[in-house]
Amino acid sequence: MMPRKPLPILLAAALAACLSMPAGAQEAWTADPFQARVTLPAPQPGSPVVSAAMACAEQVWTLTLATADGTEVAGADSTALIAVPRATFEAPSRRIAGGIEIVVPNRALEPIKAATRLSIGFAGGSAEIFFPLAGSRRAITAAEALCSQKTMPLANSVPLTPYSSYLPLARQLRRADIAEFELSTTSQPSLRAGMVEIGAGRRLLFAELCGSSWYYGVSGCNLAGYAPVEGADPATPQGWQPVYETEGVFLYTDPESDRDGWLDLIAFPRTDGEPVRWVWNEGRYQPADEAGEPATVGEAGQGNGG
Repeated sequence: MMPRKPLPILLAAALAACLSMPAGAQEAWTADPFQARVTLPAPQPGSPVVSAAMACAEQVWTLTLATADGTEVAGADSTALIAVPRATFEAPSRRIAGGIEIVVPNRALEPIKAATRLSIGFAGGSAEIFFPLAGSRRAITAAEALCSQKTMPLANSVPLTPYSSYLPLARQLRRADIAEFELSTTSQPSLRAGMVEIGAGRRLLFAELCGSSWYYGVSGCNLAGYAPVEGADPATPQGWQPVYETEGVFLYTDPESDRDGWLDLIAFPRTDGEPVRWVWNEGRYQPADEAGEPATVGEAGQGNGG
């Protein structure tokens, strides 16, 4: 019996095979049935690129362009310009052995699914590579379902669980949101809840709804936070007021912060993008730049926030 090859070797071999496909080997985007990877059809003749594949890992999409031997593409070590009709997206790119690697923004996926033609260029260069988009929606959607989630640390993360003792209260607080979701999607969102105890009577109750990516964006999740209403019964919805809301994030607290006794929140996008610091300002949370403060998540925030 032949010995089995390790999985990493098999995956590398599969990617190499798809990148070396001869021109004209396929006419539509094709998803791998077992991996979060899509093979693109051959680019327009005359292109410096001979084949391409796009793969997803931890919600990050990477487009790999294989170039002909000895081909140099100007601008490939800077910024790629991913263009469909009516939209252009800038993306980091770099040269690799035998080709070019581009990190595709998640916000570009839906336009790529919906368009009929895709072009790739590079800032400072003249090359433009054209791909047809037949089958792109079906292939990317299939790969999305197999893409692994981001791996995030647990330290200082906002604890969210579908088994929280605060779930009934969270359901009441988000009753209107749940009803609107059901009306728009004819389905029910999943709900998770969690409490952050700050001290001195300060606490934050978080309630997350997840469901349709059409309704809640690429991540499919919306997170709301509530603070106590002074003098009101905390066992009722009237005892809480909304102080935070955003979509598609992993949320952390910064234990070294203190703004009138409230901790800063650090929101890390579930897909692509930079983390955002939220600060307590005038009775609710705002992104730091909107509150007139530096928005950069510093070293302490990165360590405490993941």
